[in-house]
Amino acid sequence: MINTLPVIFHTPLTLFTTLILGFTIGSLFFLSLWWVISSGLLSKRPALWFVTSFFIRISVCLFSFYLIADGDPQRLISALTGFVMARPIIKLLIGKTRLKTKIKPETKNAT
Repeated sequence: MINTLPVIFHTPLTLFTTLILGFTIGSLFFLSLWWVISSGLLSKRPALWFVTSFFIRISVCLFSFYLIADGDPQRLISALTGFVMARPIIKLLIGKTRLKTKIKPETKNAT
């Protein structure tokens, strides 16, 4: 029983590492989603872009989570938490980037 304790309880470093890996996967997922939407809408075949991108993104995420978790629920939950944390941060960064690149309308002199 005492020998199984290191297997049951993970170090904070292990969980933090899986959190960072999950955040990285989430960042790549949401950035690629944003890129595909912005590129796919201008394409002649947007359905091909969206469907292909969906399967590639889901496959990469599932395979990455499979490797990270390695059959351990604590590591999987930590990685999924990082993945979910990436969404609002990426959304905020994309929003700030869009504000910087917007062209301000010219104001005409009223007099």
